[in-house]
Amino acid sequence: MVGPPGSGKTMLARRMPTILSPLTYAEAIETTKIHSIAGLLSAEKYLVTEKPFRVPHHTISDAGLIGGGSFPRPGEIILPITGSSFSTSSPSSSGIPSKLCASPSKAGMW
Repeated sequence: MVGPPGSGKTMLARRMPTILSPLTYAEAIETTKIHSIAGLLSAEKYLVTEKPFRVPHHTISDAGLIGGGSFPRPGEIILPITGSSFSTSSPSSSGIPSKLCASPSKAGMW
């Protein structure tokens, strides 16, 4: 979405989860696996039942976006695997090289 500040892009994006189709069982398992690896599940919520919607902060680091680190964990790009993600800035405007976003998809990681 492109438009001037205040035109409703963020408001519209935040409504996305309400119009997404329900998770299938296979999607729920796939999403749950990734969220489990990321440490986002609790004892009460052991299965992800809704499509994830993520809004990473515009100051997110490369490692936070892509994943990795000394104790590797998934980044914000993969967490909404069956849902959607919204960012108020594009990789080019935030200083994150687009090659960081392209490499995992070209390697068949998703």
